[in-house]
Amino acid sequence: MARVVILGGGIGGLSAAHELVERGFDVSVFECRGDWGGKARSYGVPASGSQGRSDLPAEHGFRLFPGFYKHLPDTMKRIPFRGNAQGVYDNFVPTSRMEIARETAPPSVSSAHFPRTVDEWMSALESMFSFQGISAEEARFFAGRALVVLTSCHERRLTEYERYSWWQFVEADGKSEAYQRLLGDGLIRRIFAVSGREASARTMAITGIQILLDEISPGRGPLRVLNGPQNEVWIEPWVSYLRQRGVHLSPHASLQRLNFDGRRIRSATVRLDGKEVEIEGDYYVCAVPVDAMRRVVTKELMEGAPSLAHLDELHTVWKVGIQFYLKRDVPVLPGYVVYADSNWGLLSLSQHQFWSGVRLSDYGNGEVEGILSVDISDWHTPGNKVVRKPADQCTAEEIGGEVWAQIKAHLNRESQQLQDADLLGWHLDTSIRFPPSLPQDERNAEPMLMNTAGSWQHRPEADLSNGLFREIPNLFLAADYVRTHTDAATMEGANEAARRAVNAILTASGSRAQPCAIWPLEEPAVFAPFRAYDYTRFKLGYPHSLPLLDPVKKGLPALSRLASGLKTEKLRNLNRYRFRQRWRVEAPPEEVWQLVAEPTSYPDWWRQYPAVRRLNNIKGLGASWEMQIQFTPGVPYRLRFVIELVRYEEPSLVQWRARGDLNGHVGFTLDGTGAGTLVTYDSDFHTGKLLLNSVAPVARPFFLWNHESMMRRGEEELRAELARRTSRVPP
Repeated sequence: MARVVILGGGIGGLSAAHELVERGFDVSVFECRGDWGGKARSYGVPASGSQGRSDLPAEHGFRLFPGFYKHLPDTMKRIPFRGNAQGVYDNFVPTSRMEIARETAPPSVSSAHFPRTVDEWMSALESMFSFQGISAEEARFFAGRALVVLTSCHERRLTEYERYSWWQFVEADGKSEAYQRLLGDGLIRRIFAVSGREASARTMAITGIQILLDEISPGRGPLRVLNGPQNEVWIEPWVSYLRQRGVHLSPHASLQRLNFDGRRIRSATVRLDGKEVEIEGDYYVCAVPVDAMRRVVTKELMEGAPSLAHLDELHTVWKVGIQFYLKRDVPVLPGYVVYADSNWGLLSLSQHQFWSGVRLSDYGNGEVEGILSVDISDWHTPGNKVVRKPADQCTAEEIGGEVWAQIKAHLNRESQQLQDADLLGWHLDTSIRFPPSLPQDERNAEPMLMNTAGSWQHRPEADLSNGLFREIPNLFLAADYVRTHTDAATMEGANEAARRAVNAILTASGSRAQPCAIWPLEEPAVFAPFRAYDYTRFKLGYPHSLPLLDPVKKGLPALSRLASGLKTEKLRNLNRYRFRQRWRVEAPPEEVWQLVAEPTSYPDWWRQYPAVRRLNNIKGLGASWEMQIQFTPGVPYRLRFVIELVRYEEPSLVQWRARGDLNGHVGFTLDGTGAGTLVTYDSDFHTGKLLLNSVAPVARPFFLWNHESMMRRGEEELRAELARRTSRVPP
């Protein structure tokens, strides 16, 4: 049984341990703190309980679980909890509203209407961003920037928008003070704890789209919270389950060094019980935050894994919680509140309304009836109520007084929701260290990753691969700074990173276990054709064009006229397509050959080939098949053609001639690279159907986009099929 050493006991580390132990690995987890769960944990305020009551519940910050989260909820369903059919997952409670509170204006409450057309989307976005002080023209402009993202292809987002800050992308310079404060910086800072002037436009936009869809889309899960303190209803049952499954959990064990022999990690040195101990394993998963990882990445490690060389380019920010304990429960509203005019970037959640079955009288001195949990996202702007200093220069008492005053200024605008007489006390998270005169890098023990403009290029893959091979074959990463679909620094991102690390370990170890599921983010289907068209513009070197929206709605003739505006030389041979794709899979060429060289097997593993039929019994050259390609899901159209085998050099080269809706050549080349295979797909064909040729200026964008999507899915599904065949687990 292979032994995996996991360094870090936060969400990434526990998720990796969970997925690995369920797949038969010997797992040990080492965590520097005395408790588990990282920033997601809750804990008791020391010495606050009396007469046999539990200590008052506290936390690093309240935890929201958006509907677009898929990875973490999937894991939570497999954490047993007494009386719950779906384990800890059944402890979720939906919220119903999100409010943007203002000091000098009525609050804005989220909409529940789902737009179905481009016009409706534009109207909904304009309405959503029409805050008091923002003109209709500015709201329309901002809605247009949102549509730019929704109609842009993945490649443009990564190549262009990643380079811009959010502030630049929404063109906040020159706009009104309200636009700058709310849309250029305020909402971004409060939700993501990062300044709009620094935040990656791509990350903020993509994650913002997901949050927006959660608010207005039918069928997507609502924003959820847990029905009790996080440790009681999630983390402690999780740790108990892992122990029952045989995971070795060692608290108070801080990572000191990764001992690298020039090829592999030989051992990890941790400080345990005051002594340095070498921990040996077959595989190592680093699940520590980026600030902790930087401290153990040596020059030798960077030489072995160049993708770790740029961790210093990743920045962190403070986002820390404070809890106010109240004599009476003040629900505020059944969701979270964004305090749009607060200098310290505040958000809050009134918790007791969601904690079914929790009696707060069983905590503290028995007098607490409500808890208002608040996140402080801006520690560098001076306060404006009680103190005139930034939060990072304040004492704990000054922080508590200023936050309370800023919240009251928002909630008490029309009525006295919060009164000083209600306040029994408060608790600031213990990650903040005092006095304020300490060096800045020592003040916060748990900073949070900040997705700054251009930072994607500095973030490593979970398997430390550089596109063709793995840099250190037994070292993996499971933390929120790893590249993931989720992208933002979240619990979901940490869980997805852990799944990617586990899948890489399965491949490296030759395990027969089923890989962890990984889900891409979903976006509105109505914009898929626009993203397809933008992909073509991007490949041709043209900028994004929002005027495309009107011609698409008006139909095919308008699209053809639009295409006529392209450069003449680039319109030649619009019905001809040449593609080359390279896939890197962890399997020998002989195993890959059995799948890619046998078209009859395609429907079993490649979903966009729903039907393949053998046309003759010829073995070798001349063998023929009838093929069908399904366009991307949601587009009810198939291409039909016949392929004939023209080259066959097992297990390295196979090529077919195609005729029908597609005419030309297509083939695969397989090159063994160590324990894996480099798969090269080449095709050169033209469309054969009169309709497709006659509308080439319109059809071409959809072909290109569909092909890109098809090949991405093909690579993922080939990996999955190879893993299934190895494990003999039926699909």
